[in-house]
Amino acid sequence: MKKTKIISSLSILFVMASFTNCAPKIKHYHKDTTTLTLGYIVHAEKSEVDALAKESGAEVRVINENANIYEIKGLEKKDIESELGHAKGFEIEKNRMIYNPLIVERNKKVNEKLVTETEKGLGFTTPCKNNPFDSNEKLPENAPTVPVILNDATAENVFFTDIYGTRIVQLNAEVKLNGIAIAANPEEVLTSVWLVLAPDYSSIAVKPLSMTDELTFKADALGEYTAVLIVQDKNNVCNAGKFTFGATINAHHKVFDAPVPNKEFYDHFQQLNLMGITDAWKNTKGDGVTVAVIDSGVNYLNPFLSKNIAINSKEIPDNKIDDDQNGFTDDVIGWDFVNEDNMPFDDGGHGSHVAGLIAGTAFGVAPNAKILPVKIFNTSGGADLATMLMGFIYAVDQGVDVINFSGGGNMLRFKMIKAAIEYAKSKNVTVVVAAGNEKTDNDATPIFPGNLDSTNLIQVASTNSKNELSTYSNYGLKSVKFAAPGGDSQVGGALNSAAVWNPKGVLITAMEGTSMSSPLVAGVVASMISLDSTLKSKSAEIESILAKTLVPAKELTNKVKYPGVVSAGKATDLIKTAKKPIGKELDASPQIPLN
Repeated sequence: MKKTKIISSLSILFVMASFTNCAPKIKHYHKDTTTLTLGYIVHAEKSEVDALAKESGAEVRVINENANIYEIKGLEKKDIESELGHAKGFEIEKNRMIYNPLIVERNKKVNEKLVTETEKGLGFTTPCKNNPFDSNEKLPENAPTVPVILNDATAENVFFTDIYGTRIVQLNAEVKLNGIAIAANPEEVLTSVWLVLAPDYSSIAVKPLSMTDELTFKADALGEYTAVLIVQDKNNVCNAGKFTFGATINAHHKVFDAPVPNKEFYDHFQQLNLMGITDAWKNTKGDGVTVAVIDSGVNYLNPFLSKNIAINSKEIPDNKIDDDQNGFTDDVIGWDFVNEDNMPFDDGGHGSHVAGLIAGTAFGVAPNAKILPVKIFNTSGGADLATMLMGFIYAVDQGVDVINFSGGGNMLRFKMIKAAIEYAKSKNVTVVVAAGNEKTDNDATPIFPGNLDSTNLIQVASTNSKNELSTYSNYGLKSVKFAAPGGDSQVGGALNSAAVWNPKGVLITAMEGTSMSSPLVAGVVASMISLDSTLKSKSAEIESILAKTLVPAKELTNKVKYPGVVSAGKATDLIKTAKKPIGKELDASPQIPLN
């Protein structure tokens, strides 16, 4: 901690350490890369959209040219409708932001830490009179101001900006912060302290750091960083300014051998027994099936995942040519829609965990299935509806069998996502989604895309180790079809799966949420299709098999449509023992025994 007289408004300077994987040249779809502006997504003829853009100067983003879906920015809805609304099949939808559930939870915890650290005193001689991080407290009059100003000239060689306007540095970049805040009285001396909150696995501890003229630290782990300057005046009134940025990396895919598990290894994966996954492995391990993970990317260097990344054999790696002419150059292992490149590497951790639950080589439901990484969430956990649409369409066009999307929102209108789900249906792709973690009834408060009525859509709630609804899980007798383990820190603990890349070399990590339940069911669906390929085009039969083979759970009655826990073992047993394609033998409306 240091006392110093006001010199200038806060400035933040950055110097980048040398790193082999340099930031790519980003082709932004919006002009102002420091703030995200959202437009309207339309379904309209290309010629008419082009004419509108030429006449009005509006900015157009191509979502999918083959499907005639575009985003138009710079025009009001009424102006777009007046020009395009007469066309057959015209639809218009306001673009919206959606968020990775894991990051939403992290941001909540970050603010809680800031509140707690302030209440602990932050090392000030006298604690703050107020808590600048408590939203319930009104900032006192004449409080010091703490503007955070980024020195763009210095940052040019350090930062790039993703499509959501978030500042990003490459992993291991050195970050330097200088500055001071402004007091109400120009002659007053302020007391200042820095606080840095870093991602998991970073060597930076969450603790107050003494204020010096220059604060330097290395972004040594992937994910989001929040640097905070807290200042205190002579009356012990405090205020704070934040600067948030993410650390990422572009990594080439390499295959690594996973450690050979011992017997005790499997004791750390409660889902294996709860869902009969080890029994399912006797029937199938998911060979020949590909599951798209639409998420924060995938750590395709994790030894438990690297062998199971889907390879696009139609592309010649790194020749900078779109060999398969799908609009994505060198997309050998999927696509990164955040940074608009062909390296969908996970910098948040959510997507890697999800991918491991589906097809981790030692513990996934379908350990021989392939994973297609589709990255739409950035380091701050943000994605927009338009990019999500692009991710869905891309995954379907790449020929996947199943899509897992562990995300969603309670937006009232979601027409274009409905179209994307139906497009997946037209290509015989089952879509599995999470029910959400707000403890709410999705029948009363719909969540999308989960509450859409598409027959190829499966919404999944979470259960704990006792086959009860997890304490955080959403539910819905009509809208939420199934339940599967999602972990619960209060009952049985979180679920273990693949970790994001980290400097400590940790390969397995624990998470909980319906985000974990969804991929487990996606893995079961993949296993079923692996055993009987005719099921790929029979959504009703997939639902029927899952429902007939549940582990009954009375505690889930009136919580989900089929009150039981999905069983990989029983579902694959039933398919394997069938004398003819199982889809022809089962009733699409099964009765579930509860005793």
